[in-house]
Amino acid sequence: MDLDRLINEEYIIDYEVKDPKLRELINYVLRKIPDEEREDFPMFSLYQTDTTDAEYAFIIPGDVVQVFFNVDMLEDGSCGNDDVKIGVIAHELAHVYLKHPHTSSGRKGLKNEEEADSLASHWGFGKEVKASRRKLGPPT
Repeated sequence: MDLDRLINEEYIIDYEVKDPKLRELINYVLRKIPDEEREDFPMFSLYQTDTTDAEYAFIIPGDVVQVFFNVDMLEDGSCGNDDVKIGVIAHELAHVYLKHPHTSSGRKGLKNEEEADSLASHWGFGKEVKASRRKLGPPT
């Protein structure tokens, strides 16, 4: 995916990820998403957080979906493994693409998690999704 086009065409409204390594990994994932699927992305924003009670990543739905990545938790949980971090990033962006509401429990939540993993794998991140599941565990 052409990252400049994605930003210039206003799919990404805000991109406030200051951590250079995380930003590099997010850009890698965004560029690898097939161009033909780019136009189906809803508007979204990317942020980093360091809130101690947050998850590795979370989404706040709305007219503009907000995606937050917890830099410290991702680094600690992945033990610095970029494949694990890429798996989390691709999985979260798949949730955005699929327009999933923020649901993390029950049958619907599990279905959404499986769909996001499947789409991220379809985009070429199968190895990374598996690495993130092995390291961080299955969806709850």
